[in-house]
Amino acid sequence: EIIDIDGTQVLLSGDYPTLVIQYEDKLGMIEKVSGFMVGTGANIASMKVTRSRRKATMVLELDARIDRRTFEALEGLGLDYLASVGAVEEE
Repeated sequence: EIIDIDGTQVLLSGDYPTLVIQYEDKLGMIEKVSGFMVGTGANIASMKVTRSRRKATMVLELDARIDRRTFEALEGLGLDYLASVGAVEEE
């Protein structure tokens, strides 16, 4: 479980492939990202959004990893930061 990234409170279980997204906190960004994900066929297992000052951090846990083309298309949505974290496998 991860609870902090560079001073920003987050919650990543490590059980699912995860996207960590940071962006300017403005109207419509949650719909923009979630709508994009629906269009790719990706299923969102959980979503958590936190805000600090004028920035927002969205953590999306997905049922499956996304491919490189989808990741690169996400970058075109006007995000400040985007990272993909794989699920942590049990030993």
